Amino acid sequence: MSAVSVHQYCYIMPEPMSSVLQSQPDDDTVRRILFVPVSGPFGIGEYQRSLFLAQSLVARHPGWDVRLVVAETAPYIDEGPLPIFRTTRSPTMVPNEVAVILDEFRPSVVIFDCAGRRRSLRLASRLGARTVFISNHSRKRRRGFRISRLRYTDDHWILQPHFICGGLTAVERLKLRMLGKPAPIFLGPVFPEATLPTHAPDQPFFVCCPGGGGKMVQGRQSGAVFADAARDVAEELDIRGVVVTGGNFTGELPASCQLQVHRSLPGHELAGLLSAAQFALVGGGDLLQQAIANRVPTVSAPTALDQPLRIEAFEQRGLCISATPDRLAEVAVAAYSDGRLSSLVEQLRCSDISNGLNIGVERIEMLAMEEG
Repeated sequence: MSAVSVHQYCYIMPEPMSSVLQSQPDDDTVRRILFVPVSGPFGIGEYQRSLFLAQSLVARHPGWDVRLVVAETAPYIDEGPLPIFRTTRSPTMVPNEVAVILDEFRPSVVIFDCAGRRRSLRLASRLGARTVFISNHSRKRRRGFRISRLRYTDDHWILQPHFICGGLTAVERLKLRMLGKPAPIFLGPVFPEATLPTHAPDQPFFVCCPGGGGKMVQGRQSGAVFADAARDVAEELDIRGVVVTGGNFTGELPASCQLQVHRSLPGHELAGLLSAAQFALVGGGDLLQQAIANRVPTVSAPTALDQPLRIEAFEQRGLCISATPDRLAEVAVAAYSDGRLSSLVEQLRCSDISNGLNIGVERIEMLAMEEG
């Protein structure tokens, strides 16, 4: 079996974990929470969402043992503030390694964020854990509603709003009734409380971030494509910009006198910058919903195959302006100049999209207290 290791603990699997687990207080109030997000060299949204939820849980329950499972191929693997289990690839691809972790760690609650095989859900359930499955688009949602998975799932969280993925179908309702499962939660975006960093520009600025930054767009990493667009926007509009290329971006950071460029920022700082920005240029993943939740006028360009239709749905409701990656700067400059960006504000104020962090944390707490 492939090796699995734990960051911030002084041992490597398959060495037994007993010495580490025995160091935890033998207290009925202690819970072990395990997050299993998709992770690897490209996307970062699932990992960040899990990290934000995990950090919030630790803040509320300092005695709980909260850890994440992260693929060693993820560029950000050694940057996280919480203990992690390392796997050789994204957890969905290595169910045997996930099985070792589940069997040794014996978590109270496992949160599979767009990740995990049916056998992993089944094993977690049989070991006494409560399980959560998070789906971020229709294909993952259908997977979550398969009987073979649903019977081992205690909570299903859907990230997209009803107007994108639709309400519950008659078949989905029937399956829930058959298995005695609760209705899924339409959670929305998850992000930490905003904190404006001290390095924020002291004059009006925009924010540019594609998301993870590692996905290939027209033969280049999206972090580079968005950084170039930000440079052009800053020059055309004579405005300051803050660029976050993304934790998966592996290229050189661009230099510009009008841009403040970061490879990554803590989630609370990015949230602070985003909420204070005049407008934003983002990919069509989690950051788009976060920008909408913060009522920030946004131009969005897709960096993944599932994003164009999502961006279009938000645009049809007046919540963003769409662009292709190669025309991101052109569209942003035009929309800023002709007032289309500022005209989004009124519709954004009417949006019911909001931060789902507290809802997610409270659901995990409820499941943890039911454990055993």
